[in-house]
Amino acid sequence: MPISISSFGAGSIVIESSRLVASRLLVESRGSGRIQVNVRRSISADSIDLSTSGFGSIALVAPSTTAKQLSAVSSGSGSVFVGTSAPTNATALVSLHATTLVAKAFGDGNVFFMDAGTCHGNDVQTSGHGNVYLHHVRCENTNALVLGSGNMYLTTTGMLRVQDTGPARLPWVVAFFVIVVRKIRAKRAIQVQLKAFTEATTPMSINQVVLHL
Repeated sequence: MPISISSFGAGSIVIESSRLVASRLLVESRGSGRIQVNVRRSISADSIDLSTSGFGSIALVAPSTTAKQLSAVSSGSGSVFVGTSAPTNATALVSLHATTLVAKAFGDGNVFFMDAGTCHGNDVQTSGHGNVYLHHVRCENTNALVLGSGNMYLTTTGMLRVQDTGPARLPWVVAFFVIVVRKIRAKRAIQVQLKAFTEATTPMSINQVVLHL
């Protein structure tokens, strides 16, 4: 069964659920409203599409997420968050599993993947000032396209194809065919932004819908 969650105005939406299972999960913000999906246990879907095209932001918060295809796209000034704000290190449990992963930032907004994860194929693109933080997810093969001034932070264990036509940086370190990026500043920036996002989507906010599934 597909699940669609959309916001087209300034109001916020908060979804609370123990477990979420869907053939397709679509979460989109087309205005300035924020959408936060809090799942206490796990998310399982054939495809997950997270998209923001205005000032609104999206947060998909779950300790475990599995999808054949996961897409996170920011086309405006809003950001997309996937995962939790728990500390991530070399021994952290893998909580994100995706066959195909797409992360794109076309405007000033950022795309954050905050937990350790794995994927087979990865397609990353920046064409504005926004950044993509994907270094906690270890992918086998990555296609990276840099068209603007936004930066990418990636980890890949196989082939990395890069097309860079902008002033942005794609920092990486090669060791045994593993490209690893560790940025403490990036992690702190993620935590600070998620904290600000969470505070803005508390039930005390005005024009907010809270659903408990």
